[in-house]
Amino acid sequence: MHCPHCEVYAEAAGPVVGRYIALACLNCKGAVIVGVESGRPLEKISSDDVLDYHPKKRITADPLLPPDIAQDYVEAQRDFSVAAWASCAVMVRRCVHGVLEHLGASPQDDLYDQIAKLVPTKLTEPLARLARRVAVLGRDGAHPYDRKSGTAFPKVAMADAQTALDFCDHLFSHVFILPAKIAESEKEHPSKLP
Repeated sequence: MHCPHCEVYAEAAGPVVGRYIALACLNCKGAVIVGVESGRPLEKISSDDVLDYHPKKRITADPLLPPDIAQDYVEAQRDFSVAAWASCAVMVRRCVHGVLEHLGASPQDDLYDQIAKLVPTKLTEPLARLARRVAVLGRDGAHPYDRKSGTAFPKVAMADAQTALDFCDHLFSHVFILPAKIAESEKEHPSKLP
């Protein structure tokens, strides 16, 4: 689990008590209570069965993010904190749209075209793959099925919403946070290198 206490992905263990699992993070020993679908044996419970958890992760947005993107990201985290996994994925997709438009993508293009047109000038291929993955998770949260084929999209589970948030953090780091920190460092300690 992604522990809300130490903010590390760590193994956790604990007993099932009715509809709840009382977990202890094996990294920091912090306690987490997870509400799950009732009637399933412990060995069959997956992140799809998680209805809610406590305590919640602290909701924050890095001050280096543009205000509109930070506002959307805070909303995505709030959705996650109330177990609205699909809503979280949709809001993270909205964050990606904001990032791409900040990088110069045309608002007239759909998200996938925006991503494709920014490679390799503004996005590396790994960042583009990450953005496409978030786009897929957000699509799955927003739509029950593909209009063209009629195929149902998978339901967004807690693990999918967490993945979308994590990927968004990486995108923010590469596009906004690291460049700002590097620029600040260069200002404070000018380089003699070419």
